Amino acid sequence: MVTTAAEFFAQADALPFAPLEQVLAPGGLVVLAPHPDDESLGCGGLLAAAAQAGRAVAVVFVSDGGASHPRSRRYPRLALRRLREAEALAALAALGLP
Repeated sequence: MVTTAAEFFAQADALPFAPLEQVLAPGGLVVLAPHPDDESLGCGGLLAAAAQAGRAVAVVFVSDGGASHPRSRRYPRLALRRLREAEALAALAALGLP
């Protein structure tokens, strides 16, 4: 178990690195995200590399993220869904995806 930032970074530096061609089979990439932000936080580097390499990339969001704050007055469900969608589109654009 990692207990310090230094241990985390040491373990991260020890991870193997491989070119995209060795990580993915030829063709496109589909990422299934439970809700918005999981795609960019969990797979952002892979998504950016695939887009930069000209691979077809699709991201499927299983939920819209609107139920994360059920009692929020500031962000009722519809407003939160719209916010999450805008954030997801901005994140994907920052990663080089249309």
